[in-house]
Amino acid sequence: MRNLMRHLWHDQRGVSAVEAAIFMPILLSLAVGAIDLTQLSVMRLNLQQVANAGAAMAVAGGNTPPDNTTLAARLAADTGMAASAITVTRWTECNEAAQANIAACPNASDVRADYLTVTVTGSYTPIFSGPFGKLAQTTTYVASSTARIR
Repeated sequence: MRNLMRHLWHDQRGVSAVEAAIFMPILLSLAVGAIDLTQLSVMRLNLQQVANAGAAMAVAGGNTPPDNTTLAARLAADTGMAASAITVTRWTECNEAAQANIAACPNASDVRADYLTVTVTGSYTPIFSGPFGKLAQTTTYVASSTARIR
């Protein structure tokens, strides 16, 4: 019995298989987590690019940029995003102070600037929940871009 125990204790066959069985789940979890983070980064980058494209469309309109609804609809059609995920807002500044009324500044001598912000909303659901299932929930991300239109 002692010889058998000594023989088994010094036998190195199968060690690689045991090591692989121990570390493979960890390596696979890291790989899937890296894929998840990459997809999240690409999604956030796409949201920012859509917001930037919307601001560029508004500026390209010249002195008469399209109204908010038209701009959101064109942006949705061009990018394939849902129109409900795109919000366009405008505001006016008179002497660098935001105004509630975008029609005109209180005084004719005020320096007026009109701005437009395109906000795009998207959500991401991770493909891997792993041991942290409660952390892997759908998350909403927002990207925005502002342009001076006048």
